[in-house]
Amino acid sequence: MPIRPLQLFAALGIAWPSAVAADVVINEIHYDADPKTAAVEFVELHNAGDRTEHLGGWYFSNGIEFTFAANTALKPGGYLVVAENPAKLRAEFRTPKQLVLGPYIGRLSNGETLTLRNAAGEQVDRVNYDSGFPWPTAASGAGSSMELIHPSLDNDLGGSWRSAGMQVEPSEPVVLLAAGRSGWSYREGTSEASSPRSAWRQLDFDEDASWKKGTTPIGYGDGDDKTEINMRNRFTSVYLRREFTARAEVPSTLLLRVYVDDGAVV
Repeated sequence: MPIRPLQLFAALGIAWPSAVAADVVINEIHYDADPKTAAVEFVELHNAGDRTEHLGGWYFSNGIEFTFAANTALKPGGYLVVAENPAKLRAEFRTPKQLVLGPYIGRLSNGETLTLRNAAGEQVDRVNYDSGFPWPTAASGAGSSMELIHPSLDNDLGGSWRSAGMQVEPSEPVVLLAAGRSGWSYREGTSEASSPRSAWRQLDFDEDASWKKGTTPIGYGDGDDKTEINMRNRFTSVYLRREFTARAEVPSTLLLRVYVDDGAVV
């Protein structure tokens, strides 16, 4: 079996406070149909909680205009679609009639803010999405929607979304590199990691004395770090490298779980 090395790298940022996730989340957005004249754009909601949510009087205050009828309910684990044109959406995707509401007023843009509010005007969920990286690029003109990978993720971050239909997790996953392992190289972000800037991302990069060794998680201030570093008032990012050998055939799709607060580029 061939030995194939893989390399991971990330730049991590300082944490900022975030809102508590609501049970009803904006779960899928189809903002750029193919062809563009097809009126099949939609926003999907998901109830990730354990009780039925009564949506009467709830409304979108940004992005599109739509108010939910008084008898609208969303069961635990249920999904509900608000469509640009419900009839055309059902014809295109054969969606069950009871799951599709609309039409809404307006049109989704290739990057804007969607805000869902309850009948009292309180913000339930908000997504400020874009059409470029790190948001799923296939959703921008390739006919795909974008869907939240998991309802517990921060849906205001591009990395929490994927193009619809993309299989991320294999049925029988094989762990190539477990979490909480030693052997990570890291460098404090007091300056660029290398010159040229991209050199540190290459397999043949020769780490100098500015790179240290540690065990993940690497961070400060949370009480759950294996390797603690002093970032406060010094720098706002950390560069990490981990080279390893997979003594098995590497699959075509890889899943990387990143435990980070509050940003990462991989």
